[in-house]
Order: sequence, then C-alpha cells, then structure tokens
Amino acid sequence: MTSDMITQLDLETSIGSGEGLSNDQITRSRLAFLLDQNRSIIQMTQIADAKAAAMLALMGIAAAQIVQTDFAVIKLFMIAMLLPKAVIILLCLWVLAPRLLAPQSRDALYLDNRFSWLALTGNTYDASAHADFMRTSEASQLIISVARANAATSQVLLRKFHRLRLVFIIAAADVLMMVIGFILFAG
Repeated sequence: MTSDMITQLDLETSIGSGEGLSNDQITRSRLAFLLDQNRSIIQMTQIADAKAAAMLALMGIAAAQIVQTDFAVIKLFMIAMLLPKAVIILLCLWVLAPRLLAPQSRDALYLDNRFSWLALTGNTYDASAHADFMRTSEASQLIISVARANAATSQVLLRKFHRLRLVFIIAAADVLMMVIGFILFAG
C-alpha cells in the first residue's frame, strides 16, 4: 500500500514503458497528457461559467422587461413570470460562486499534491520547502500530483454542469410557461 502523501510515494515502482519507450520519453508523454487534460478541464470550467453568466444576463434582462411591462391588472401573472427567473438567477450565481476549501483542508491537500493552487494556500505552506520539493522531486511525484489535482478539479466541473443542467431545465420550463401565458393573455 502506498502513502497518499506526495513526499512518501513508493519510488521503487517501475515507471518504464511496456512499448519500448525510454523512461524519459514515457515520462514526458505522461506529463504532457496530464497537462493537456488539465487545460481541457479548465476550458470546460470556463465554458460552464460562460453559460451560467449568459443565462444570468438573459434572465436579468427578461425580468427587467417584465417589471417594466404593465401587468398591474394581472399581478399573479407577473409574479408567475418573475419567480422562475429569480430562481434561475440564484442558480446561476450558485454555479458561478467560487468554492474554497477551509485552511485545514488546504493543509491536507498540500500533502496530497503540489499542482492545484489551493494546495499552495494552506496555513502550513512553506515557500522554501515547496521550492526544494520542486527542485528535487521525482517525475512520479509530479505526475501523481497533476493527476490528483485533475481529479479534484474534475469533481468541481461535474458539480458545475449538474447545476447548469438544472438551470437549463428550469429555463426551458419558464419559456414554455411564458409562451402559454402570452397565448392565454395576449389575445
């Protein structure tokens, strides 16, 4: 059983390739793959945030238009139209809001990996020790560090897309309600 602490990894495990590549080639390939994966995860996170921001703006504009429209005779209709937009706006803010770990969790994360920025913000972070680790780290430590950070970031991305799906389901229902409302009341 290997330790979860990045500094106590079993460095006796072979990192060689079964396909005849040199250790240098396979290590570079593995690290390049993980860094590309990290860039992809970051881009997908940016896409999720952009979708949430666009929906937030769209619902804000729609809500402002409803408030400016003269629905004084049909207050219940106005409330029915504003309520889902308010829910969507709150859910969009939930998607966009950054979630940070408590300092104790960031301290534990630093023991697990040295790639994620949260791992470098705990109370026990020591810049000199980190620099020494990076200067003397083995390829396996770097690869595992990036892989663990990618796994953690992927979980954040998954939560964002689950929440975003909920936003779009409610928005679709809202559009359907508006169409039905306008058919019934605009005639």
